[in-house]
Amino acid sequence: MTISSKRQRKIPITHSHTPAWPIPICSFGLLATIELDLDRATSELERAVQLKPNYATAHHWFALSLMTLGRYAPAIAEGKRAVELDPLSLIINADFSWIYFCARRYDEAEAQARKTLEMDPRFFLAHYYLGAALQLKGHLNEAIPEFRKAFESNNDPYSLGILGQAYARSGQKEDARKILTRLNEQRNARRVAPYAMALVYLGLGDKEHAIDELDRGYRDGETNYLFVIKVDPLLDDLRGDPRFEALVQKIVAGK
Repeated sequence: MTISSKRQRKIPITHSHTPAWPIPICSFGLLATIELDLDRATSELERAVQLKPNYATAHHWFALSLMTLGRYAPAIAEGKRAVELDPLSLIINADFSWIYFCARRYDEAEAQARKTLEMDPRFFLAHYYLGAALQLKGHLNEAIPEFRKAFESNNDPYSLGILGQAYARSGQKEDARKILTRLNEQRNARRVAPYAMALVYLGLGDKEHAIDELDRGYRDGETNYLFVIKVDPLLDDLRGDPRFEALVQKIVAGK
């Protein structure tokens, strides 16, 4: 799941203002995610599931919101239920792989991504998630072609960013730096989220610039992917760094 939006002033949402219908409530949950108000997002999406238990999208988004908070067991249960309710949905199947990935269950993440690609070999998110699982399993030579396919299918800066990280981790640092230069050149011409830049810097071992980019994204309201900062295995090398942990706490607390 990707959300391309800038964080705006928080809109107060109370149940008295929220229609008792799951579709608008899901939208409120998505808005809360964009605003990095992760607890509120989870609360809204749980309510959507309660209102319409057989609505696959509610289970799907609720699963992702639980994932952002590190609540992996219920996230996996909700993701599984979403797939049961809508087994042909590419995005639901692909994002179920992402949930397994963030839970560090890489074998299951790989299997779910491959299952999604059997449904549609061109679906870029499945290539992205498959590559991510392979990378964290140490299979960089297999991961890199998946990231290339993801980028070629969607021209997605995140796929380019994780490709740069994989290049760096496999010793192809010059290729990684070329991607970093490319992302920098695109920064003014198009919206290139700092998260993608951070992935490349981290692959190159430059933790300070990686954190700088993540902090820039937070300050500028470029929230795409920042909502998984607490759980993303691709950022694990930063965990324990005081600057990074302070940023995580601000985001998770919705400040």
